[in-house]
Amino acid sequence: MISKHAPAYVLISIVIALVCVGAWSVFGFKLSPEFAGTSVTRIQSPDLLTEEHIAPLLSKNISIISFKKEGNVYILTAPPIHTEEYASFSQALIKKYPTARVVQFESVGPALSVELIKKSFLAVGVAGLLVLIFIAFAFRKVSRPVSSWKYGFTAMLTLIHDITIPVGVFALAGYVSDASVDTLFVTAMLAVLGYSISDTIVIFDRIRERLLHNEEKNKKESFDITVDMGVRQTLRRSLFTSITTLIPLAVLFLYVPVTKWFALALFSGILAGTYSSIFFATSVLVLMNRYWPEKHKEESAEGDLELAEMEMRKKFTGELI
Repeated sequence: MISKHAPAYVLISIVIALVCVGAWSVFGFKLSPEFAGTSVTRIQSPDLLTEEHIAPLLSKNISIISFKKEGNVYILTAPPIHTEEYASFSQALIKKYPTARVVQFESVGPALSVELIKKSFLAVGVAGLLVLIFIAFAFRKVSRPVSSWKYGFTAMLTLIHDITIPVGVFALAGYVSDASVDTLFVTAMLAVLGYSISDTIVIFDRIRERLLHNEEKNKKESFDITVDMGVRQTLRRSLFTSITTLIPLAVLFLYVPVTKWFALALFSGILAGTYSSIFFATSVLVLMNRYWPEKHKEESAEGDLELAEMEMRKKFTGELI
């Protein structure tokens, strides 16, 4: 049962999130050219090329950040290169190595990269805010025993949890490999937001339906039981949906190099979202109901106590008379 072990589920999420934040803080990120303000040149050549061969062909003010080989393609990473500098480099390369050719070149300046980062954070922030507003509106008719805004607040915590974990995973992947944050990573994070909140809303909606049903039938049921029943009704659907999504992503990560890191970002985010929707979000609701009860509950209890006292006084007075 979720409610029985709610503190443990929340603690597990907090520990994992803190580990991911630590990985982010310690390792940082490798940024792709569109974010870092760098240039990437892919050179195809049957000849053996080294950094010492390429460096003299570049302008004196350009230093090589990295030079590596993938198959028969060499990848040159350097600070932003202007069009004239690229043309000069390309001509010098073909002149010295006639069998070599540039198959791809991309260069992004620092100003554009800063703008992209701002817009990416803005997109994620706006998405989260809209989710909060939507849930608070959708659950406005269910204010007992948990206020509608607390559902939205819980959903926001869940979204932060689901974004923090893939970000930490990517920081670690960038440290041990060549995973870099690019526009595909931002796209993956927005997809994770949508996927996670969809799963969370399905469970919350089951809780809402049961609360409304209990209110209509005047049925007394603890909120813990209501939450457990909501999870039980959606558990199979959530697990099946997640598994059928994670399997193709695992195949993409293992066998399709082009989408490898995009698949990793989605895989880690969806895995985190599946856990958070079932265990974390519902546990937070249970704990808020236990330790942060609604004011109207206290007022209702005080009113019932006053009413009981009045009845006792009337009865006592009647007996005296």
